[in-house]
Amino acid sequence: MKYVAFIFARGGSKGVIKKNLQEIGGVSLVGRAVKQALAVEKISKVIISTDNQEIADEAVKYGAECPFIRPENLAEDTSKEWDAWRYTVRQLKDRGDDFSIFVSVPATSPLRKPADIDRAIDLFESGDVEVVVTGKEAERNPYFNMVKKDAEGNVSLVCDSDVTRRQDVPVVYDMTTVAYVMSAQYILDNKIIWSQKTKLSVVCSDQAVDIDTMSDLVCARAIYAENPKFYDDYL
Repeated sequence: MKYVAFIFARGGSKGVIKKNLQEIGGVSLVGRAVKQALAVEKISKVIISTDNQEIADEAVKYGAECPFIRPENLAEDTSKEWDAWRYTVRQLKDRGDDFSIFVSVPATSPLRKPADIDRAIDLFESGDVEVVVTGKEAERNPYFNMVKKDAEGNVSLVCDSDVTRRQDVPVVYDMTTVAYVMSAQYILDNKIIWSQKTKLSVVCSDQAVDIDTMSDLVCARAIYAENPKFYDDYL
């Protein structure tokens, strides 16, 4: 099977201005994503999908390919990333690219290790799997300490439960943007990521920081600063 990694990075981020070009340890988020993907032996190349020429140039500098600039209607705040995935896969297929497996490596998880991507690929190859997503063990649990409000403002547990100890509730996970793995054909044939054969590859919490706000970026930089050699061993 031929694996191709994709980085989908819009230019119009608002929570963090120029988010994908922000740096950790002197390397941009998009540059880190490219290098992380290229460090995975099974990945043959990395494609950057963006509406922004500066992001495209930055990704290419680190070894990605940019066969086209993404249309504006697929790079707005309200655009669905799945539609950008489908568009990009279809464009590459129409150009004659014969890749079979799609690996999304978002730039917003700069502390991932190439091994995290490797594990997701290994799980995909383990059999009877259509989609692999990544996640970390959640700090909050809907069976224990997450509540919802009703119309009158009263609160109750998100999931009905009479459990009184956190240790006794089912383990739940927060999805992360570390990696997604599925066949290119799955993307073309479906409208959502969820399949009845979706599996979860678990990642370490520190390596799963997802940058959406300035506080996320500050947190990622602080974690990186504690052990830069650990996070830079693929560079």
